[in-house]
Amino acid sequence: HVCTRLPNKFILGYNCIGIKAESENEVAVFYFTNDAPAAHPGSYNKLPVHRYLLDLVKAGFNDRSLLMLSDIHLKKKKGHAKIECTGLTRNVVEIKKADYSWEN
Repeated sequence: HVCTRLPNKFILGYNCIGIKAESENEVAVFYFTNDAPAAHPGSYNKLPVHRYLLDLVKAGFNDRSLLMLSDIHLKKKKGHAKIECTGLTRNVVEIKKADYSWEN
């Protein structure tokens, strides 16, 4: 596939880095930020974005990054999938070890 850098754009007030990856089967556009107070370290290898992870890393994607927009168009199957971050809210979750039993 061929990867090109897109102009930065602001999503939810965060400066986002954009890349476009195109292959014979699909066109994918991604925008991510390293400025958000949230991230998903290690979770992208389970998503369709994993095919483009090296391209994202070359553009500055790291364990502090948050994918704000993923827009994938399939050329041959005429499919389309778009995921866009529409809000970030703080949600504190407390896990108490005493609430769980452990089997040996």
